[in-house]
Amino acid sequence: MHRGSIETVPAQVALRSGEAPPGAVRPAPDGAGTVPPAGRVLPAAPPAAGIAVDRFTMALRQGLGLLSMIYQSKSRLRYWWAERHGRAAEVEAEAHGRVRAWSREVLENLGCRVEVEGLEHVPAEGPLIVMANHQSSYDIPLLLSCLWPLPGFVAKRELFRIPGLAWWMGRIHCVPLDRSDVRAGGRMLQTLAEDIRREGRRLIIFPEGTRTRDPAGALLPFRQGSLRLAAQADLPILPVSLDGTRYLNQPAALARTRAGGRLVRVRMAPVVRPGALRAREARAFVEALRATILGNWEAIRVDWPASPAS
Repeated sequence: MHRGSIETVPAQVALRSGEAPPGAVRPAPDGAGTVPPAGRVLPAAPPAAGIAVDRFTMALRQGLGLLSMIYQSKSRLRYWWAERHGRAAEVEAEAHGRVRAWSREVLENLGCRVEVEGLEHVPAEGPLIVMANHQSSYDIPLLLSCLWPLPGFVAKRELFRIPGLAWWMGRIHCVPLDRSDVRAGGRMLQTLAEDIRREGRRLIIFPEGTRTRDPAGALLPFRQGSLRLAAQADLPILPVSLDGTRYLNQPAALARTRAGGRLVRVRMAPVVRPGALRAREARAFVEALRATILGNWEAIRVDWPASPAS
């Protein structure tokens, strides 16, 4: 099976104006993986007869990759010992590196070619809320593959019941959410905002609240509550637009394309801060944020071929 790649492209002037934080992106430590240079030559297209084999191999690699991450959770004892001996920073860097490498492997096994713009807008350190449009379950590994330091994300509580996987999610500070208890979720957000500020953590939030079901990937309205977490502690927000992951849940789209040529794009805009907002101001801020993400999404839209790969 042909594998994918991750590339960086120059920042575009179409990025919306805003507050750009000082500092460059902190490079990932050894083992975390680095972003390959742009211009990698893609492999030749597989024959049409090999598409079924290609899809089977892709699914097999995905399954083996997940089992590998679960198996590697046996490192918890070694991590615990290292943390007890004052090596917590080293442990966190290694754990984050493994999660990032796994995220990239997921995209490579799917045959994705990822183009990333605007990495210069990512603060090198400090708390951050990453707000992105939501097309697919693959949005999470996509964002984890190109952001450093790694952000956590809010996930349904059921995922934390999977042995091994739950441990890795905890290592990158993912947050379990019980969707059946709205009040408990509200209380959780109140304490989470201060934890993020105090500990300098990062968190991914999808302000649409759910994945878009539109085949073209059109954005849903942003929920007003999506701003609450950032506004409570005046946390900086990184607006992110992505496109192409919507095709990864469509078997027909995968059959129409060749591995290594399944284009996925990400564009990051300058950081903005909500500050202390009244209700009317909060609505205007959410609409402005959505306009930024929508505008950049329209600029990076991906259209996979309509005909089968040959």
